[in-house]
Amino acid sequence: MSFKVKLAKMVMNLLPSKPTFDTTHPSSEIINHKEFINADEEKKNEILLKLATAHYLADQKKPFDHYFPGYSLKKLLSGKKVLDLGCGCGGKTVSYAERWNVKEMHGIDANEYFIKAAILFSSKRKNKNIKYDFRIGFCEALPYEDNTFDAIVSCDTFEHVRSLKETMRECKRTLKPGGMLFSVFPSYYFPFGGAHLDHVTKMPFIQWLFDPKTLNIAYHEIIDSRGEKAYWYKSKKNEKNDWRTLHGGIGINGTTFRKFKTIVKEIGFSRIHIIPTPLFSVGGFSIHHPEIKFISGVLKPLLKIELLQDYLSHRIVAVLVV
Repeated sequence: MSFKVKLAKMVMNLLPSKPTFDTTHPSSEIINHKEFINADEEKKNEILLKLATAHYLADQKKPFDHYFPGYSLKKLLSGKKVLDLGCGCGGKTVSYAERWNVKEMHGIDANEYFIKAAILFSSKRKNKNIKYDFRIGFCEALPYEDNTFDAIVSCDTFEHVRSLKETMRECKRTLKPGGMLFSVFPSYYFPFGGAHLDHVTKMPFIQWLFDPKTLNIAYHEIIDSRGEKAYWYKSKKNEKNDWRTLHGGIGINGTTFRKFKTIVKEIGFSRIHIIPTPLFSVGGFSIHHPEIKFISGVLKPLLKIELLQDYLSHRIVAVLVV
């Protein structure tokens, strides 16, 4: 074990964390737990509905819309055909559809249980004017024809895709002329979780101190040390489609502001609007503690310096127009 890995593990263990199996407030990894795997169909459906409900309520409390000041998503998307790229278990997707009163809401995700949860949850909603369609698939090869959607929305997904360039190309292909993409996701250097090490540590800023390879090794060694009890949230290294092992084992592709802007310019969107979102300006913490927003006012002018955008932004928030 290298000195860097030892040091990274020591820093991680200063603020350790472990996911807990909780069907009342379920995490996405719950589908890998033996209590889910061994459950009968009725119990599985019950757990999936709770997972989707939790995500629905999360968007009700912290709506996707609040990342896009100056854009009325309801006005823009009412009566439209919209795709949620990386829809997960569909709870947020349904919340979007109901809030914006869309005509058709589509969702795609790589996990079959998430799609099942989305179908179950959407089928139980009272608003029958919205047509839902959920499919299993990957962002780099969307199973839709050219010029299908009026808009695509995506929340905390683009940091996980295998190829951001191919994903952006597919978004442009499937959007109608003039169609809009609304995307929100963390830069790798987002200090409060950009490295997605939540199952091991709550330590902020750690990716400022260590490179991804070192963090990846340290992450896996800590989980391995937990033994069999960690089986349900441990990366499946031999399964190429496991969403937690897409890049380096910690489930992320390392996208930064510069990389994102370079790619979307190359793909050729007609309009690119990156919305400044300094730390503490958006997100759950700022909603529950609005008094902290004064910090974001201090940080916002600094975001004009490109080198600081990754470190002082809450998310990469973008509106792209075909």
